[in-house]
Amino acid sequence: TSISTASRVLAGGAMARRISAATRQRVHEAAVKLGYRPNLLARSLRTRKSNTVALLVSDIANPFFGKIASLIEHSLHRHGYSLVLCNSAEDQEREIEYLRLLPQKVIDGLILAPLMKTKKTLQEPIPESLPLTLLDRPIAGVSSSVITDPDQLSNLLCETLGRVLVRKVALIHGPSHISTHKRRAEIVEQSFQIIHKFEGPAQPETGRQAFIKLLGEAPDAIVCTNQLIAQGVLDAILEIENPPIIACFDEVP
Repeated sequence: TSISTASRVLAGGAMARRISAATRQRVHEAAVKLGYRPNLLARSLRTRKSNTVALLVSDIANPFFGKIASLIEHSLHRHGYSLVLCNSAEDQEREIEYLRLLPQKVIDGLILAPLMKTKKTLQEPIPESLPLTLLDRPIAGVSSSVITDPDQLSNLLCETLGRVLVRKVALIHGPSHISTHKRRAEIVEQSFQIIHKFEGPAQPETGRQAFIKLLGEAPDAIVCTNQLIAQGVLDAILEIENPPIIACFDEVP
């Protein structure tokens, strides 16, 4: 066959279907025999389409994002796309680095759990033409987002604690510049007497250090704004008489 015929067959799509089945079969058999693999990078540079979507999350160690990443990958695969997973590690400089790098990879879209807070700072590293959806953390002016409802979740947690007569609370929360941690903490503060308040990275070490500082105090409950902080509190408890209630958002294994 001609080079152009072989190229059309291997490229697939509508052009390939115009070629006879017998010719397509001969080309594919030859490709298998020769061990031929198409250069997807070269193809994506030509077509400006890679069938790849990037997911940039703030903490890949957080089971919440791990579960969501698995579901996103499963859905994309059904539609013929692959997933590139990136981790900003709650570091704004790393987030910006990825936001500048990923469009150069010829991705077809970006799903982002952002650390930055404004549309202006988000638009600086991202081309306007790149399809973007925000995950879990909305930014004013960016219309495409899939988020949890922090007010509903927080009020549900507070109502549950109120039914068991919780009044005094120690609050351990993640960074205030992250909208989910900030809003959850605000609603807890509105609902209870806060006898101690701790802020730190949304990691187990924050929970462990905060609990050590709480020794000798007697809160009715310790509220943590995510499960990683709560896991740190649970790790630090070991044995204690009349332990307080440990309440948190997301699931603790």
